[in-house]
Amino acid sequence: MTVAFHVDDMKLSHKNPKQVDMMIERLRGIYGKTDPMTVVRGKVHEYLGMTIDFRQPGEVKLTMYDYVEKLINDLSESMQGSKPTAAPESLFKTDMESDKLDEDTKDEFHTSTARTLYLGKRARPDLQTAVAFLCTRVRDPDKNDLKKLTHLMKYLQATRHLPLILRSDGKEISLYIDGAHAVHADMRGHAGVYATGGRGAIYASSTKTKLNTTSSTETEVVSVGERLPKHIWFRYFRTAQSGDEKEDVLYQDNEAAILLANNGRMSCGKGSKHIHIRYFFITDKIKKKEIVVRHCPTGEMIADYFTKPVQGALFRKFRDLVLGIEGVDTDQFVEEYKTAMKGFGLNPD
Repeated sequence: MTVAFHVDDMKLSHKNPKQVDMMIERLRGIYGKTDPMTVVRGKVHEYLGMTIDFRQPGEVKLTMYDYVEKLINDLSESMQGSKPTAAPESLFKTDMESDKLDEDTKDEFHTSTARTLYLGKRARPDLQTAVAFLCTRVRDPDKNDLKKLTHLMKYLQATRHLPLILRSDGKEISLYIDGAHAVHADMRGHAGVYATGGRGAIYASSTKTKLNTTSSTETEVVSVGERLPKHIWFRYFRTAQSGDEKEDVLYQDNEAAILLANNGRMSCGKGSKHIHIRYFFITDKIKKKEIVVRHCPTGEMIADYFTKPVQGALFRKFRDLVLGIEGVDTDQFVEEYKTAMKGFGLNPD
């Protein structure tokens, strides 16, 4: 049984409904004596601002339509509009000559970034790359940073109807990890992670690396070393839930990094022998047959979406894979969005 707590809210799930019945009665017997306990069951749930929809067999749809609408309604007039991608190509370029924001605009920048981060971590992982960069700028943002936030907000307005759809195809978990070398102003790299069980991102991450690296191969090794433990935790959680124990697949597009991962610290040459042993955590997991590493062509590396501001057709391709909406007629999402807005008492137009 999975039990999720958030203050006084709890979510229970088990493949056998009778087990849920028993747990509810046990909780009611202990806590229901002092305060009434509200129980909500069914295929659709509202939890922590998310609508969790299990009505389609074999999949779950996550949306935060009312949260998105309120976020958009609070934007200043200068941020109103539409953009086809989440970030401009210049996302990681910092203009040292750009004027700093005044205190009021700085507060607006910080608030909008934080609210979008919350959204991106729960129901809109396609926002994470732009938000990850903006989070590095909230302490001292400038007008150039504000333009990037405005770009992101206009993209959100154009795609406010998009959901996140998750489905398992019964195969192994596919994990994509990529690292972009020295893209930040301080020459730090940027790491991206995309994990899926078949459709949609069950886990996604876009973050600045914790240290500077000397090559693209080292950036890839460090990116895997920093991000893999989260996935290993997920694997152990899955197996504890009676899930399968077959090897998960880690995809990378750097063959030198793959060799280092498979062969370990002792295989390092003069260009990589300085890499700390902790970044070869993956080698142990390969030997234990928990992870197998495979090469992925750069054009198919979905984690690229989380390391660089891709544009055009490639952006749409990766975005749809991340959200689990590839090949789906998005017109139906527009109608679902309008229906949901009316249910929340908000005007969808």
